[in-house]
Amino acid sequence: MIHKLPTLAYTILDHLSNHSTMTQEEITELLDVEPKEVKYAVRRLQENNIIQQIPDLLDMRIVHYRLPNAEEIDQLQDTVSIELLEKLDDYLKVKSYQTDSVASVGNY
Repeated sequence: MIHKLPTLAYTILDHLSNHSTMTQEEITELLDVEPKEVKYAVRRLQENNIIQQIPDLLDMRIVHYRLPNAEEIDQLQDTVSIELLEKLDDYLKVKSYQTDSVASVGNY
């Protein structure tokens, strides 16, 4: 079942694309939003297999979240709707373009 993503989920994706992993607490502090809002958005992202949960081996109470890599996205295509993957792919392309544009401006 595909779940609709809250607006905050896209902001979380943006930040995860710039960080290797983030905890729910780090996301909450960075975005200055209520923990329950982050929890809901993260849960929706997980239900749609857009982000992955990684336990902290030093403190099992802490969970880190990350975006899947390209190989993992290919494996997820069987379980995630094509429409959702296309949106994620478009988002990552735009993000990559913005990053490349900023980097090229700095070279002048």
